[in-house]
Amino acid sequence: MKVIRNHRILEIFLYDFLGFDAYKAHELAHKMEHLPQEVIDAIYEKMGRPETCIYGYSIDPRYPPPVLTLDKSEPGKCYMIVCVVEELAKIIEKLKEAGCFICCRVKVESKGSRGLVLRVEGGRKLILSLEDARTIGAEEVSCDDFEKNAVGECTSRAQV
Repeated sequence: MKVIRNHRILEIFLYDFLGFDAYKAHELAHKMEHLPQEVIDAIYEKMGRPETCIYGYSIDPRYPPPVLTLDKSEPGKCYMIVCVVEELAKIIEKLKEAGCFICCRVKVESKGSRGLVLRVEGGRKLILSLEDARTIGAEEVSCDDFEKNAVGECTSRAQV
């Protein structure tokens, strides 16, 4: 649990204070999460003790976000990605390849027993296994806005 907390603190520092994009911040935080605790605690204090990480959920890993995960999404509906529930590098990389991350909107084109096909705003497709979809938190949004490429409201720090 301490490693996850440290990782989240370092991601905020790298993203908000040093200007790295969310993908690079994750990658670097993974390499740095075992710094001495006093260093990480000092960074946390200097940043004003942020409550949420760049993915939109609590710094404290004991409090997961109360969100719908994409494995529970429905075909034909649209969703905004609000967090990555498990900070798995392979999931972050898949989202990056699709040009999508936190605050990105997707439409579920199809869903089967093994996975789903999403259309990402801007037209790209993203294919996820149900296992991978279980790690991505989302909230349902209007498909009218998705089709018009209207900007949706998103409060997360991490935007592509």
